[in-house]
Amino acid sequence: MPNLSIVVPAYNVEPYLRECLQSLVDIEGDDIDVIVVDDCSTDHTGAIAEELAQTLGGIRVVRPEKNGGLGAARNFGLAQVETDYVMFVDSDDYLNRGALARIEAELDEGDVDLIVFNHELLYPHRTRTASNKLDGLAARGNTTLEASPELLEVLNVAWNKVYRTAFLRENQLSFPVGYYEDVPVTYPALALAERIRVIEEPLYAYRQRLSGSILRSTDARHLQLIDQVELLMERLEARDEISSDMRDAILRRALQNVVFLLEEGSYRLPKGSHRAYYESARQWLRKHAGPAFISALPEEPQIVRDLWDRSYAGTRRAERLRGLRPDTPNLKKWLLEVPRDKAREFYHHQRFYNYYRRWTRVDPKLVVFSSMWGLAPQLNPLAVARALERIDPSYRQVWIVKADQAGRVPKGVEYAVIGSNKYYEMLARGAFFFDDVNFPGWFTKRPGQKVIQMQHGTPLKHMGVDTPGKSNERWWLLGRCAKWDYELVSNTYSREIWGHAFPSAVTILDSGYPRNDVLVNPAPASVAAARRALGIDEDKRVVLYMPTHRDNQKTMSWSIDLAALEAATDENTVILTRGHHFYGTTSRALGLSRVKDVSGVREVEELYLAADVLITDYSSAMFDFANLGRPIIIFAADWDTYRAMRGTYFDITVDAPGVVVRSQDELHASLAGRSYESPSAAEALQAFQSIFCEYDDGRASERIVRTIILGEDFEPAQRLHGPRGALASFEMPVS
Repeated sequence: MPNLSIVVPAYNVEPYLRECLQSLVDIEGDDIDVIVVDDCSTDHTGAIAEELAQTLGGIRVVRPEKNGGLGAARNFGLAQVETDYVMFVDSDDYLNRGALARIEAELDEGDVDLIVFNHELLYPHRTRTASNKLDGLAARGNTTLEASPELLEVLNVAWNKVYRTAFLRENQLSFPVGYYEDVPVTYPALALAERIRVIEEPLYAYRQRLSGSILRSTDARHLQLIDQVELLMERLEARDEISSDMRDAILRRALQNVVFLLEEGSYRLPKGSHRAYYESARQWLRKHAGPAFISALPEEPQIVRDLWDRSYAGTRRAERLRGLRPDTPNLKKWLLEVPRDKAREFYHHQRFYNYYRRWTRVDPKLVVFSSMWGLAPQLNPLAVARALERIDPSYRQVWIVKADQAGRVPKGVEYAVIGSNKYYEMLARGAFFFDDVNFPGWFTKRPGQKVIQMQHGTPLKHMGVDTPGKSNERWWLLGRCAKWDYELVSNTYSREIWGHAFPSAVTILDSGYPRNDVLVNPAPASVAAARRALGIDEDKRVVLYMPTHRDNQKTMSWSIDLAALEAATDENTVILTRGHHFYGTTSRALGLSRVKDVSGVREVEELYLAADVLITDYSSAMFDFANLGRPIIIFAADWDTYRAMRGTYFDITVDAPGVVVRSQDELHASLAGRSYESPSAAEALQAFQSIFCEYDDGRASERIVRTIILGEDFEPAQRLHGPRGALASFEMPVS
């Protein structure tokens, strides 16, 4: 029978739940019982939990009748526990590798009431810092709080401990509702435990979220800390076995929590609630402490003395309540950051951006578009621009492009070159900003401006903060993500990935990708027109080859021997090749009769329409092309190397959209024998479509225009490929 249960309360954590649960299921199948409490989530959290319960095993999903918050969810999960020991893991965190084996080894040493272990802070840019509060305590073996008072300095949370189940129940240590629900449980548990053991290694990754975290929010519910420390003292005072010295020690620690919130008041407490919090804290302190307690405090900050001696009105001065008012802007620092590049022409200087922001209004009819760091109009932004022109042409549209792309902008389309005066004016005055990467870091949203992140593909490789790389670049990225108002996805899978890779308080729209509208049930005339534009006869077999970018490859080199490919195919086959945009947007002369480089074609959707079959390695082109229902060949000659170097969310050779080949010879055989058209390949493509073409119904562009620009109600997408399937190899990266 399982000896340890892990209770995981989960509410609207679709970006993180997979990573969490995958860390809790031992690959050797040890006896761990994972209980996921889906606290009536309104996103896809419940579906992810059910999927993993089926694919991983050892997981069961339970649901209360209504949402009750973290404390109630923990209690609900605890009621389902039938094992000797239980621990709680928050659903946006995870256990480090080897943590469960280390815990079970400690449990094997004999009976214990409580195990306390170390943790690491996991920051959004994926760096870590480890706590050292438990250093040196493990050598003591079984201990108590009285013998090891240093345990009070450990973060007072539920998740850094393993509890004997009967110990919690016998002492009636249930979690209350509201914020800071750990406080009335963890301190009494430490005080009552007769056998505490310590694990000094950091077993737990505690995620520091930029948004969605209770402790990082500004909310009136922070005032509930006083209710929780009051309940804490009631529980301590009701137990005769807890000495007065121990109660005073816990009171000092609780007071530190109360004072911290006072000092952080301007960031945690809403305007107008500071007085109420201060007076409640003062009343609590004077109820449970006396003058001797205050006198014995070791060099506490002045604010503690104020809390004891004075009312809120008597402590208004900023130097004493230093956390209750926001900091004054540092004028000297701002002046040092003023652009100093004197070489630029005055008229085209960035200073005009600040001028326009200060002296002009946001134009509610101005829509600004940009794609791939300033390339000519294309992809999702172009599809929305066309839909807006069709639905309401009264809006002014301006494209942001690099200087070398200006010649590729279609005639009649207005644009602004990056770095020009007009460019700064557009960024200052635009109302809607559609982009598939990011606007500059210095771009500052004004009231009335909305930024829409359209993304430029469904991700296979690790993206955002999941990408191996420099931590300072991740902070830079997160600062830009914080400006997003909306983010578009074409499937549930991407919702989960983008929330994990780009953590921000963004509204995700299940809209489908606008650029894929033309690929959903295309008219035969569209296909014929695409072929005519490329000079290809209708009776030809068109093979489109689109490899992805590789981080260690600075210039374009085809992974496939194109001359050999031409020789291995018949005269009726035309081969189109398109390199990644990182290697340039111009076509190259290849010197082959039936192989043509089409990297210079601006709209890739025209190439998709013209093609009969797609060959790619790991490009996101496969997810878009799948909407056509046409065959896809995965050329995975260097899959193991690519996956090890960049990291991927799933194994494309396992969850493939069709035939997988590992060599040039296998590719030639597949094209010659048309194995890519086999029933098994068609079945794989259908499964792929059910997952990745989930929201692409041909109306994404109109949906976005009407919802975001015109303010109409969001119209859910129609699912064209049946019930959503599940990936067999989906795994979130663990930092």
